Amino acid sequence: MATISEAARHIDLDERRFRELVDAGTITRAPRGAYEIDRVRTEYIRSLREVAAGRARTGELDPQQEKARKDKEYADHLAMRNAVARGDQVLVEDVVKALTDELAIIRSRLLAIPGKLGGRLKPDDRQAIETEIYEALSELSSVDSPDQVKDYATGRKPNQGRMGK
Repeated sequence: MATISEAARHIDLDERRFRELVDAGTITRAPRGAYEIDRVRTEYIRSLREVAAGRARTGELDPQQEKARKDKEYADHLAMRNAVARGDQVLVEDVVKALTDELAIIRSRLLAIPGKLGGRLKPDDRQAIETEIYEALSELSSVDSPDQVKDYATGRKPNQGRMGK
């Protein structure tokens, strides 16, 4: 049997650190002067093995792991910014805006066709062309919002509209 001082010295710790390990449950609490040296050593070695293997649950953040995680996030962020700057990647918001603008131009141009061809078409032909144009525009308008285009562009399935078909 050993005191806290003796048990701490046996595993090369100071008394303060030994008490912390007892409070944390790493070393089993014993009555005053009744620590079993072999048991203390075994519990301490097992806890060191858990820490070394990365399985220890201390409840605290590991500063080294947190720094590594932060560094990786920063590196990923920088890599994405560089890819955008080189033109290797584009922002989804930019693609959505460009597509929305292009769809507005297409709509306008399609609606102008019957008027441009007006005098050269028979009334039945003009009606057939207008019907086809309105059907095409109807399919395009089934994309309800830029968010739906964004969902499609990022691989998420939109809830409605032709783009998801």
